[in-house]
Amino acid sequence: MKAFSNQFRLQPANRLAPRLIRRSKGDMQMAIEAKRSLRDAQLNMLQVARNDYLPGEAISLHAHEYHQLVVLRKGGGEMLCGERRCPLRGKHFYLIPPQAKHAFYFQEQSVAIDYKFRLYDEELAQAIRTHPSNGPCGGDDMADLLMWFQLSLEYAQKPERLALYRIDSGFKGTLLSLLQKSLRGAGQEGGRLRRTAGLYADFPIAVYMNEHLADKLSLVDIANHFGFHPHYIIKVCNDRIGKSPMQYLQEIRLEKAMEYLEETNWTVTEISERLGWTTSYFSRLFHRKTGTPPSQYRKKTLHPAKTDIWPGSESAAGQ
Repeated sequence: MKAFSNQFRLQPANRLAPRLIRRSKGDMQMAIEAKRSLRDAQLNMLQVARNDYLPGEAISLHAHEYHQLVVLRKGGGEMLCGERRCPLRGKHFYLIPPQAKHAFYFQEQSVAIDYKFRLYDEELAQAIRTHPSNGPCGGDDMADLLMWFQLSLEYAQKPERLALYRIDSGFKGTLLSLLQKSLRGAGQEGGRLRRTAGLYADFPIAVYMNEHLADKLSLVDIANHFGFHPHYIIKVCNDRIGKSPMQYLQEIRLEKAMEYLEETNWTVTEISERLGWTTSYFSRLFHRKTGTPPSQYRKKTLHPAKTDIWPGSESAAGQ
């Protein structure tokens, strides 16, 4: 049961470097239009989709001419890829190579995000083949994957020349991060907030604010906790993270609000209370920062309509 499909049909302009993989006729037909856009030289995104599955639902055996990354946000079941069977687990990724026959069977209500892409660099493709094709999708990588997903929605509504290049190159970096961690067995299960629990995990003030998102924290509260003057707290935060403590607190609360809207059934009022805000303030702030009211953001993220970003290119990514 597909909730929607955001499709990226652009392919790179003519690039004749010797290490590039040969393109199909379909790719060549789009090359003229692709010259108008900036794309990554090694990887191009074709399609991004959020899919919802009910218990007992299955996807029959099939294959593609491109790579497919399936990220199971929640749920479980079983996947067949070639001759190999493996369990499907929430917060895990599954990379399917071109021409590999694969099928899915879902035993639980599941939510998956599906990324279909082409590789144009043989050395990169070979390096990817040497890494495990599935593993945990840690908090920071999941947050980045959701960011490319969200950017695709924004691009569908308002195309911008640099957005596709950003999606291509950003997704490539996240993909390589997943594969490296799977090889080391280091899939991070924590750290959902990529900026907060990731980059600033060694900064006590940031950690403290992350642990007290639901509290009605003020600058004075933070200063009293650490035993410093409020002006010193502001200076330390500006030096370390480039913004005041209250700006930072607002940012991480908004990130957490997006997570709650995407992954829970809590009402806007319940989310507001969990983030130390009143409902009216949260709604105004969220709308101002994202351009969308919280309820509309949830509806758009979970149940958006199918969007063809590149007209006349239905065959680029298939099903």
